[in-house]
Amino acid sequence: MEILLLVLLNICFIGIFFSLYMLERNSRVFKERMKILNLASIKAKRLVELEITDWQEPYKYLDSVSYNEMLYKFWKPVNSFYDLSKL
Repeated sequence: MEILLLVLLNICFIGIFFSLYMLERNSRVFKERMKILNLASIKAKRLVELEITDWQEPYKYLDSVSYNEMLYKFWKPVNSFYDLSKL
């Protein structure tokens, strides 16, 4: 009986630590996407100033990876989803 309680307690601790990690990762994903959005906006503004009709292309690149994909693929670093040279 004691072994079962210890196993369940360990599972609870693992769940708590994983939840805290995911909370921290959510914050990092938000910051990374805001950085990419800022860069996309700067590029779109430049394209509009140059009168290029495909000014939405930087935003399409941002949408190529979803927020949930970045959040739930926790084994990949947050900054590995976008190649900034393509933006």
